[in-house]
Amino acid sequence: GALMMLGPYSINWFTFMRQWTVTCMLVVAVALIRERKLWWYLLFVAISILLHRSSVLLLLLYVLPVRKMSRWRWWVYPTLLAGCTLVGLYPVWMTWLRPIGDYLLMWGYEKYAYALTPVLNGEFRFVPWGLMHTLTFLTEFLAMCAYGYIRRHHSDDADLPYYMTFALIGVCVENLFNNTVFFLTRPLDFVAVFVLILIAYLCHDLWQRGRRVLLATACLISMSYVYLNVAKACYFPTENADVILYHFVTDDEWFFLDQSQK
Repeated sequence: GALMMLGPYSINWFTFMRQWTVTCMLVVAVALIRERKLWWYLLFVAISILLHRSSVLLLLLYVLPVRKMSRWRWWVYPTLLAGCTLVGLYPVWMTWLRPIGDYLLMWGYEKYAYALTPVLNGEFRFVPWGLMHTLTFLTEFLAMCAYGYIRRHHSDDADLPYYMTFALIGVCVENLFNNTVFFLTRPLDFVAVFVLILIAYLCHDLWQRGRRVLLATACLISMSYVYLNVAKACYFPTENADVILYHFVTDDEWFFLDQSQK
């Protein structure tokens, strides 16, 4: 709960509530994937599509090959994340995918085709690596580095390989497309929650084994995002600061105007 409220996804959570509702349902539906209950999983996806149409992408998770990743090769996962992040800094390779725009137009997805056109033509955005972006990356990097340690203490947990696989795909693809367009990274919010689950495993194990310094470090990295983001909005406000700051509906001017009309 603390990770969800104070971690790097909490503000996003309250902004895209329909998609995150599906994400919470997906955590439960992992058991359907593991037990290969296809029809029940299809029912879950059908219900999810009623909440958010991009939920159709969850069908890919069912056919995704999941294996028990070796805890001795823990260095592979942070290396993959770092590699995808470096490649995503300047995604010139997107120009090789120009035919995708034509297919989107042919299938009737004009809105997405037009949004993708600048990227396919080599016009990229650059997401600055400020404090908030760095904290998010460090949280994801910590989850990837900690898998070997988590796996050693939860070798009998049948769901853990699924959590790790989905988290690895989510963070790698997100950083790979981070400097392209928003709609390419938004569906990855479905699997972002598994990063928090891995961090929760790590914090629990560190607490149980008395590793207080490591626990404090993990909590500082993964649970300081909201505090620092709110502090930044208060002391260094921008035009988007109101989106970050927590406030009651009665603080809005339109609320009092509406009440006076009644």
